[in-house]
Amino acid sequence: MLIEIRNWCNNKIILCGEYESIRDCLEKNRGANLSWANLSEANLSEASLSWANLSGANLSEANLSGANLSWANLSGANLSGANLSWANLSIPFSVEINNIYYKSVNISNGKIYSPTHNILYEWKIGEIKKDTNYNGDKRLNCDGGLNLFTKIQALKWEGSHLLKVRVLDGGICVPYGSDGKFRVECVEVLELIDKKDVAKESV
Repeated sequence: MLIEIRNWCNNKIILCGEYESIRDCLEKNRGANLSWANLSEANLSEASLSWANLSGANLSEANLSGANLSWANLSGANLSGANLSWANLSIPFSVEINNIYYKSVNISNGKIYSPTHNILYEWKIGEIKKDTNYNGDKRLNCDGGLNLFTKIQALKWEGSHLLKVRVLDGGICVPYGSDGKFRVECVEVLELIDKKDVAKESV
């Protein structure tokens, strides 16, 4: 049958040809750049997709049961409603309770806040901060919770300062395909650090 896989943003064809199925198409084109591919509702059960570039792909409602997605790039992919039972989804790093992590922030009128939130979403040194809207669904790249980063990733994000925090007991979610971003339920806010000072150090 004729299989077409298109970019869901601009509708341009990524792969096209005669294949037994979408799974067959992907497996016979290993190494193809599948970023932003529209694979919504695709049956990819037990597909071999290790190391595939699926960044930004639409995999909503896809059947990925038993699929091998080890080391696949899933950053920004939409996995809402996808069936991931028995799928091999390697997580690039782990987050531990009591370990130190970071958030990129700005300062305005003496207040600390995230660049992606309004000034009312304030952080205070010494506080125990908890997000009651925490969502632990690893299929969602960004959702309810206190979004944090490894130190290297936090330096890349918009914001003049780093907020140093300690992860406390509660939910921890590292989304599938994360490049260093994750979310937690509760942290202790420890210290504010100017990024200019960090840049002089080895990270």
